[in-house]
Amino acid sequence: MRTSLKQILLAPFVHELPFLCLSYFLLLPNVFTAYMKDDLRLGRFLQPFSCDGVDNTTALLFAYLLTLLVCLCRNHLVKWVLYALGIATATVRLFLYISYKMWITSSTLALLQETNANESREFFESYVLSTNGAIAFCFFAVTGVIVIAERRREHLARFMAKSKLKYLLGVVCMAVLCLAVYNLKFYTSIYTSKTNEEASNWLDKYGYPYTARGHNTVLDLFVAYKQLQLSREEDESVSEYALKFDREATAESTEDSITVVYVLGESYIKSHAHLYGYELPTTPYLDEERELGRLFVFSDVVAPFNLTYKVEKNTFFCNSIADGEHWASSPSFMQLFKKAGFFVGFYDNQRSGKGFKLENINGGRIYNRDVARLSYSDIAEHSCEHDGDFIDDVLKKGIPTASRSLHVYHLMGQHGPASQRFPQQFSKFKAQDIKRQLPFLDNKNKSAIATYDNATLYNDHVLHKIIEIYKDKNVALVYMSDHGEEMYDYRNSAGRAKAVKGMEAQMARHQFGVPFMIWLSDQYMAKHPEKVETIKSALDRPFMTDNVAQVLFDLAGLKTPYYKADRDLISPQFKPRKRIIDDSGSMVCDYDRL
Repeated sequence: MRTSLKQILLAPFVHELPFLCLSYFLLLPNVFTAYMKDDLRLGRFLQPFSCDGVDNTTALLFAYLLTLLVCLCRNHLVKWVLYALGIATATVRLFLYISYKMWITSSTLALLQETNANESREFFESYVLSTNGAIAFCFFAVTGVIVIAERRREHLARFMAKSKLKYLLGVVCMAVLCLAVYNLKFYTSIYTSKTNEEASNWLDKYGYPYTARGHNTVLDLFVAYKQLQLSREEDESVSEYALKFDREATAESTEDSITVVYVLGESYIKSHAHLYGYELPTTPYLDEERELGRLFVFSDVVAPFNLTYKVEKNTFFCNSIADGEHWASSPSFMQLFKKAGFFVGFYDNQRSGKGFKLENINGGRIYNRDVARLSYSDIAEHSCEHDGDFIDDVLKKGIPTASRSLHVYHLMGQHGPASQRFPQQFSKFKAQDIKRQLPFLDNKNKSAIATYDNATLYNDHVLHKIIEIYKDKNVALVYMSDHGEEMYDYRNSAGRAKAVKGMEAQMARHQFGVPFMIWLSDQYMAKHPEKVETIKSALDRPFMTDNVAQVLFDLAGLKTPYYKADRDLISPQFKPRKRIIDDSGSMVCDYDRL
């Protein structure tokens, strides 16, 4: 008997409705996470062109296609294999979420590839046999029961064959499927991406829903695989460049004995620093150092991006964005310091030495194996919950002494949630200390501001710890934050939300304006009085942090073809450039024209 096209298209609804429904459920990104908590909003679920709508409609498309495959194959083995794969993948996704608040990404695929037998055993013992593992297993068991209960499918199939309900389901679902095909254009740019940078730009543009709860399973796997593939290609290219620079680049220092310290902070809102005029005393130590004439605070410095990994790429290397240079076209400034005979210590509290084993997918390629080998003499093997403990850990291990050294610290700073960035004894500020009066500043929001201010106070304490290490040596220290943040400063928003019309300048000031300061030891100032004067004359110059390497070269007396005096903030030859800021593509503009 010949089967019509209508019968084929309706077959998933008539013959395999349980499989279709369960497949759709297993593919959805948010049924058992965001919607299970406090995000169960049917209106959002049904918005066809929202990120949720795109994910939900395409999930139905993939579920329908899988069900159609089962109908056409008429092979129970195919069906049970698809069931097993779907349940296993959904269980893994649930486990990743409840254990780590993450989804299947390029990082998890890379981790899977690089895990050895011992690590697999440790993972199984520590996590799979944990409470979270038990929850995921229960999910697996429940869905397994649903599959077993499919023995009632034939009764349902006979009912659907006689009922006109199949036509209603067919019309509704076909409309949704047409919408899903249209919505696939959402993924065109990630599919056509030729470089990891293009893929990362796509993730940035659609990043918050993606990183918060993932897309549907099929698209999660596709996006993860695509970025992992492009990341590996980029990693190989960066290795080639690093080896090339090792052969060709030259660097030497005019100093016999000097230590340069570079501290990269995180999510520091400049306007929450007393140092920059904030009403609460959040920077007592730095205030004192400025009064003593050792700390120089710059007033007009901005970051090119408001995402850490993009700032890393464009500050750890020697490129200038305003001059159209790509970050990979120049060496890491740390590689040049090491080539000039400096001991280079790299102490990162955001990733630690483990980052060298697992390649950093989005990171600034400071974890590329060849960049690491050619740039660092020493690294931190462990990270800590609080930056102060991390500094103590680095000191406990011991920082090797050398006549010429570059020490780079990457802190957690005020990275959200701010409540996790400081120990309890630094809970100085409370909601009642926030005196600003704005309509949205209720007690809850004022408490969030006070918590952030406590994290800023603790950051001041951490910088005190770092400076104490070097105060009796010939040292120049540069501190800046990777980007800013918002904390209910001018609108009812915390974090790094997109700009709204009419508030672009305020958003840019808070998210891109960053604290930038230079601290000089007494010994350094006595040895370089002319440098002190050039720094004082530069405090109000407009500067973007992609050229911070030039400042470090100048302070260290490093001579290299990659040093450009007109990009050096503290050089008399400095020439201000256009400061183009980029909010993940949603707002790309000249900061000084806002």
